[in-house]
Amino acid sequence: MFKDQRDFSIIGLFNHIIRKFAEKFEERRNEMKNVLTLFVPSAEKNIRNNMVVGDALRVHQLENNQFSVVEHDRNAVVDLDLNTCSCFQFDLEKVPCPHAMATRKLSFGNGYGSSIYDHSSPFYKVSAYLPVYEETNHAIPTEEKWVVPDDIQFTKIFPPDFEPTKGRRKFKRWPSILEPSSSGSRKKGKNICSICKELGHKKTICKVLLQHS
Repeated sequence: MFKDQRDFSIIGLFNHIIRKFAEKFEERRNEMKNVLTLFVPSAEKNIRNNMVVGDALRVHQLENNQFSVVEHDRNAVVDLDLNTCSCFQFDLEKVPCPHAMATRKLSFGNGYGSSIYDHSSPFYKVSAYLPVYEETNHAIPTEEKWVVPDDIQFTKIFPPDFEPTKGRRKFKRWPSILEPSSSGSRKKGKNICSICKELGHKKTICKVLLQHS
């Protein structure tokens, strides 16, 4: 992402990163401003998928807000007072799992959709999502405007012990495993035997050579 910016000064590099964050914040804000659902789209999609699966499950009420849900050969226990399920999906995602969806349908019938939000984390709400991206990303001011504490300003920082190698300094580097190589990955070829000219082995283990030895 920052291949061309690596030669910038440290301030220029950080300002480029801040600009990228600002662009991403603006993109997220615009994306959420036109959302008409109570939760963000990803959470709404997860809810719909769980509802479809939950509609096919069988439910038995154990106590007031505890239910046993049968899914094929397995049973799950849902506690709506604690918003938990023995499958742990409800506990981790903080959105009713298919088992919990089945219990809501038992209690409210086909109109159980609005009750799902009462058992979901409020962090999925669009109203909670938008303020996260309302902050303004400010660029780094010029050096003469910096306010540096005295204990940092007068601290002497010595360079690390390093002996430079001879020759011209290299500006290129090997890309990491997560970066695409500009030249593409080099394909490995198979060995060609210099005796029988077949692929996959060297002359030292060639069957033709072994037969005549």
